[in-house]
Amino acid sequence: MRSGLLWYDADGQTGLPEKVKRAACRYREKVGHAPTVCYVHASALGDAQVDVQCEVEEGVAVLIRLSPTSRIPPGHFWLGEEEAAPGEAARDEGDTLCPAPSSATLPAGAVTQRSRATASLKRAEEGRRLQEALAARRADRSRRPAAKAAAG
Repeated sequence: MRSGLLWYDADGQTGLPEKVKRAACRYREKVGHAPTVCYVHASALGDAQVDVQCEVEEGVAVLIRLSPTSRIPPGHFWLGEEEAAPGEAARDEGDTLCPAPSSATLPAGAVTQRSRATASLKRAEEGRRLQEALAARRADRSRRPAAKAAAG
């Protein structure tokens, strides 16, 4: 999974399936289709992968694979779509419970985390260039009085 939704839910009164359902509903709301995988901290699940069926919308149930990992902090859920192996379709086209996404996965005008990071890097690079140009101008100005005194 290259991108997804990181969800935090520290409600001690709610069980794991309900927390996954909340996160899956938010994922579907933001992205437009349901997730297929959810990574959770190993302490919440143990070492085994578990499939959980969630109703993300009235009459729409999906099967989400829960996978344990120590890379996700406790209380967090990382939801997304499992990447398909080479030669495999990413989703089962015959799945009526969770239809295949349309050609536009993100809503129009959505800004992804990657595009924000790219814009931030561009701004940092532009700022560095401006600082270098300003330093060169200052150095040039400090040399001018010495050149005028030598000429005069």
